[in-house]
Order: sequence, then C-alpha cells, then structure tokens
Amino acid sequence: MFAYAALRCPEQADVIARVLAIPPKRPNVTVVSFLTPAETTALLDAPDHATAIGRRDHALLLTAIQTGRRVSELTTLRHTCAMNLLAAGVNLTTIALFLGHSSTRSTEKYIHADLALKAQALARIAPTPTPTPAAARRYRPPDKLLAFLESL
Repeated sequence: MFAYAALRCPEQADVIARVLAIPPKRPNVTVVSFLTPAETTALLDAPDHATAIGRRDHALLLTAIQTGRRVSELTTLRHTCAMNLLAAGVNLTTIALFLGHSSTRSTEKYIHADLALKAQALARIAPTPTPTPAAARRYRPPDKLLAFLESL
C-alpha cells in the first residue's frame, strides 16, 4: 500500500520510506499444549473400566494418544504423542513422517515446547564441575609465610 502511495505522492517520499523501513511484526508463536506422563495416566484411568463404554473410551483415548490421530477434539493428544516420541529420542524426521507432516518444519514446534528436553540437551554439553579431593581444597600457605612462622 505504501509502495503505491510513494508513486502517487512523491512529496511524502521521506515519510513513506521510513514506514517501509519498519520491519514486519513477527507472527505470534503458539505454545504447544501436551499432556505430561502423569496427566496421560490420569486421563487413561478416568474411564470406568468395569463398563463396556468405559473400556471403549479407554481404548479410544489410548489409540488417540499412541497414534497421534488427527481428531479436532483431541489436538492435545496428538501433541502428547509427538512429545512422547521426542522424549523417547525418536528423530524429528521420523516424528514428522509418523504424524503425516509434509516437512519437518511443521514438527519443529515440538522441540521448543518442552523445557525438560532443553535442559537435558544443555546437560549433555554443559561442563560438569569435577569434585576436588579434600587435600586440594585445604589452605596452603605460601612459602614466605611458612618461613616467617618457622623463624618465630
């Protein structure tokens, strides 16, 4: 729109140039919601296993969680499946194929979703402090101080 205005109103070219120089807003990134293992267990334990309908509901929930089905009401379950696969160490490309994504770009959001996975990755590369033996932590006076004390 401003490019068109620059042609129609050349006297406003400096203002239009400043407006065109403003970088576009980054799109809002949606946070992926998924169930933790404890929440997944609680969800699967919710149906009454003593009734046929409860067993059916349990089977449907279990199938949705384990296969990452595309069901509009069970989007969180699909994300849970992807996060479970990622937490198990499954390659991102394999997860993309499993979920039916056309590329791994659609699957990359799962990498950013779980802070525990990020912490595990950092723990793999972060240098761990090596414990020093007790003898190494003891105070060692300089030779000059020892010489002074011996001269007393």
